[in-house]
Amino acid sequence: MSNVLLVTGTAPRRYSEDEGRGRMPDMLIGTVSHYYGRIGVAALELDAPLRTGDRVHIQGHTTDLKQRVNSIQIDQRKIDAAESGDDIAIEVEGKVRTGDRVCREMEGEAATGP
Repeated sequence: MSNVLLVTGTAPRRYSEDEGRGRMPDMLIGTVSHYYGRIGVAALELDAPLRTGDRVHIQGHTTDLKQRVNSIQIDQRKIDAAESGDDIAIEVEGKVRTGDRVCREMEGEAATGP
C-alpha cells in the first residue's frame, strides 16, 4: 500500500489508497519514542494535538494497532488534551515499538472496536 503526503496550511495529512473506498484518511500526529512493556504504556512525541477519546492508529514494520485514547499523561499527571510538541504517555492495548507512526483516525470513519 502506498501513501502520499499532502501538505496543507495546517498539519500534514497522510492519505492512503483506501480513501477512495469510503474510508476517511488518518492524520499523522506523532511517533512512539518509548514503549514500557510491563505497564503497557507508550511515550509519544506529538506533532499535532490529541484529546482523550480520539481514536488512534499506531503503525510500524510489525505494528498495526487501532484503539481509543482513554487517558493522556504528562509527567505522571492526567490531562484531557495535549498539544503539538508535547511529550506524552498513553496506555496501549498491544506492543508498539520506538519509531512507530501514530495517526489520529478522522471523524466520520466507521468505528472498529470499543
